[in-house]
Amino acid sequence: LQVWDEPEPLVGMSDAVEVSASYTLTCVRDMDDGVFCGKPNEPWSQWFVNAAQISVGNFDACTRRNNGTVECEVQKDGARTVMPNLIDAVHLSARSGVHRCAIRATGERVCWGENTYGQLGTGITMEHTAPLIADAPPLKHIAAGLHVTVGAGVDGKMYWWGNLGQKVQPKPLAVVMPFAVDRVVAGAGRNLCALSASGQVACIGMNADGQLASENKEIEKPLYIPLPASAVQLSLGLGHACAILKTGGVACWGSNTAGQLGYEGP
Repeated sequence: LQVWDEPEPLVGMSDAVEVSASYTLTCVRDMDDGVFCGKPNEPWSQWFVNAAQISVGNFDACTRRNNGTVECEVQKDGARTVMPNLIDAVHLSARSGVHRCAIRATGERVCWGENTYGQLGTGITMEHTAPLIADAPPLKHIAAGLHVTVGAGVDGKMYWWGNLGQKVQPKPLAVVMPFAVDRVVAGAGRNLCALSASGQVACIGMNADGQLASENKEIEKPLYIPLPASAVQLSLGLGHACAILKTGGVACWGSNTAGQLGYEGP
């Protein structure tokens, strides 16, 4: 694991409280709940107001507003949509693929978008452009990856559905982790990780580039990640992963073909 203690600040952003990024779009939410986004060769501009959370995908950006509604803007044409029948969202998933999910105040989860591998969790593979409620245990955190969705159950278990590793599961399946799950992360490489409240990390799924800190190409049972300190936040890319540590440092591991681990070399 490579640890960095002094990440470079984003120029021009001094009051940011949240950041979300995809291949060609980065958005930042400031202390006044405004959302500013930037694309290659274009100046940063304000996209949303009254935002409580942001989620940037491959083709769009969404925000969960303070009143519980969710609004999305498509990058290509700037078309905006307020998600129908979703007025009580308390959490909006991060997005690594072409679907997105939210948790309602009732603990129910709703998902919408592409559904080729059953990542909406309905038991079928029909695409839905509007949020669809499906049966699942009450969740407190949710993340949408590439063709897979993962949730942290209020019972401390991790639930996933879609395409994980070489498996396809169209309905939520429970995975008993080595600790009570507090938060979850989904990557673009058909893998998942879970964090405990104390900062432990365990992962499962494909490991083609060592992004799950193992020499095995697929991790079928939850595997602890040997971090040098407790994690407070974790992010999974296509072939690498990074964690913000309790010490204030950043640990990264996996593929470094484009310098994504923060240093030159393999």
